[in-house]
Amino acid sequence: MNVIFDYSIFFHQKYGGISRYFLKLHDELNKNNINSKIIAPINNNIFLKNHQLDYAHGIYLKDYPRFTRKILKNFNYLFSSIYAKIKKPDIIHKTFYEKNFNEDKNIKKVITVYDLAHEIYHNEYNKPSNHRPKKNSLENVDRIICPSNKTKNDLIDFYGIPSSKIEVIYMGTNKFFENDNEQIVKSLTKPFILYVGDRKRYKNFLNLLKAFALSSKLQNDFCLVCCGGGQFSKEELDIINKYKINRSQILQFDVNDDDLFHLYKNAQIFVFPSKYEGLGMPPLEAMSLGCPVVSSNHEAILEAVGDAACLFNPNEPEDIKFNIENVIYSSEKINDLKNRGFERSKLFTWTKCAKETLNIYKEILN
Repeated sequence: MNVIFDYSIFFHQKYGGISRYFLKLHDELNKNNINSKIIAPINNNIFLKNHQLDYAHGIYLKDYPRFTRKILKNFNYLFSSIYAKIKKPDIIHKTFYEKNFNEDKNIKKVITVYDLAHEIYHNEYNKPSNHRPKKNSLENVDRIICPSNKTKNDLIDFYGIPSSKIEVIYMGTNKFFENDNEQIVKSLTKPFILYVGDRKRYKNFLNLLKAFALSSKLQNDFCLVCCGGGQFSKEELDIINKYKINRSQILQFDVNDDDLFHLYKNAQIFVFPSKYEGLGMPPLEAMSLGCPVVSSNHEAILEAVGDAACLFNPNEPEDIKFNIENVIYSSEKINDLKNRGFERSKLFTWTKCAKETLNIYKEILN
């Protein structure tokens, strides 16, 4: 079986959960003797740049000048079209919501829909309530994969996709390797609460800031460390100033996996306040490394964490604060969450994800 993953996500995303998902899937398929290729002619993806397994004719560019983006994207489309015509893969697995670069009916198309944040939170993206950006992409595929039942149900509600066309396949937890890169952890002068990822919009970081501001005890005993997401925005800094949070208590780092490993391993707790997720991988990463999780009670996140996290209402800063304090000052609760989380994380593996995905490929080819 020959499988192609297209260029889209690797062109748009420097790093992140979606591109990592496809790299892990690519790795596992190749381990199972499936001829899998990532077609990323021009890309700016750091994960792909550092990847060891083969992918087809990829050139990494750190940044694209704005005026060249359309030209480079068109080049990727043309290259991929020619590549697919010559190689004639059995499956094209679309990595994002671009138009098909191959209309051959004999080549089956699969797409993974991660979440419906743009549809549900259309106001935050300045879009109308009938915004349906995935419509064309979803109409021209043979099967759709979702990372959670919540995403599947949202997809049915917003796009009217038949349930029989959608398969739920949980992603795996990322495997971190022991290393000696403890530079960031050693630079911290206090125990810390950890936040990982983007902070904008429905990620709800502002309510976490407000929760932290409500507790002089937390501010006195801990700092809040944010990984990724870029420098603090004006809106975030305004909240910090408005609530008189000591600026030295709120830290931001852009990190690699080596740094993240040690931050997960050394954090007092990991907090995940998101109002919406396709599944929510950071809590599972934290759990796999023995970091206790205090999280939003959103449905998709619950599919991931089960009963292995302490849950709060993400719309209520007071409830966020209460549950953080309830866990972080109790060694009994911390140890219980560590044990539960570690066991829970074992249910999510890339081997299982790849096996179930391969079953979908085989099914639509028969």
